[in-house]
Amino acid sequence: MVFCFRSYSFLLALVLVTFVAESRAQDKFISVEGTLNTEEGQRAGCFVVVDETDGVGPVRLNTDAEGGFKIKLRFQHTYTLSFGKKGYVSQRFAFSTMIPKERIEEGFAPKFIDVVLFKAVEGFATDLMDQAVDRYSYIEDQYDLDRDDAYKADMEEKIKTMRKAMAEFVETGKVSAELAEQSRKDAEEKARAEAIAKRQEEERLAKLRADQAAAEQAERQRIAAEQEAERQQKAEAAAERKRKRQQEEAEALAEAEAEENRLKQEQAKLQEEAEARRKAEKAAKEAAASEASKAKEKASAELAAKKAAEEAAREAEQARIKAEKEKAAAELAAKKAAEDAAREAEQARIKAEKEEEIKRLAEEAKQKEIENARKKQEAMAALAQKLKETAEAGERKRLEELAKQEELFRERSSK
Repeated sequence: MVFCFRSYSFLLALVLVTFVAESRAQDKFISVEGTLNTEEGQRAGCFVVVDETDGVGPVRLNTDAEGGFKIKLRFQHTYTLSFGKKGYVSQRFAFSTMIPKERIEEGFAPKFIDVVLFKAVEGFATDLMDQAVDRYSYIEDQYDLDRDDAYKADMEEKIKTMRKAMAEFVETGKVSAELAEQSRKDAEEKARAEAIAKRQEEERLAKLRADQAAAEQAERQRIAAEQEAERQQKAEAAAERKRKRQQEEAEALAEAEAEENRLKQEQAKLQEEAEARRKAEKAAKEAAASEASKAKEKASAELAAKKAAEEAAREAEQARIKAEKEKAAAELAAKKAAEDAAREAEQARIKAEKEEEIKRLAEEAKQKEIENARKKQEAMAALAQKLKETAEAGERKRLEELAKQEELFRERSSK
């Protein structure tokens, strides 16, 4: 069987592999390791061709002196690894690293495969070996990248049949018609099965991408709904605080206006009382003047004496009236000053109560924000604890897998 790949010199291949390795050094990858040997134990001249179907390739790598190899495969790609040696039938292994993103974050243990090549027979067609003898892909039930055991068993049976035909061909110089036909039918059946498997894998990957996109969209919608609900809640609380503040201001304004009207009414009443006393005094003066005129007519002597007495009485009366007016004015001024002071004190009390209420509402809002932050921290802590437990479970599973792989490697090495 002849490989169809580009002709690279050893130096060019080495440079290309180095370039690819450096360019991917920071990418996450899965390692495929193992040994390549022949049935006769000839490891010299063995090689591996790595073909990334949607990237750089194919690239040829030589095994080391012990037939060992180590290949790093990037995630979300498909690969064909072809193992060969001149004069031997090559074997292909198919790898699909299409894996959910959240599973990639946990990492994978190296995959170990041992390949044993058998000699080619000139003139005998080994078309069956154009197919992959083994294939690996992500298996959700196992939560790991592993081989398709059913496919592997089927190919081993077909290879066994083909090698039986090869042995007969070597002995008789020809392949029996029955075995050749069976080999051809097996190859056709395998090609159909691979086509179905490939289509199913594409459908599974498409569904996986659609599910991931739907989950991301649902999460974005949930976050947006929570943010909108929180915004509406804050708006309603602000509106309620504004309504209460406006109501309190309106009540305080109404009280101030009522107090002002009461003071105006009291002042008007005092002015009416003062006007009434002035009119009464005026009437008294007029009456006294009339009596004095009559007395003057009786007798001029009495008039002169009476005039003197009346003059003294008038002056005394005027002094008394003046004193009463001054007293009334002083009382009115004192009352007004007391009322002004009381009004100012009431207004200061109302203002202090309003400021105290605003301070209380602000403190309640602050305590509510602190409580919300505490609840949010508790929720974040619970989420972090859950993520930690999930990560620890994944790490335990990964360590168990590594232990199994190391045990398998030691068993194979001891053999």
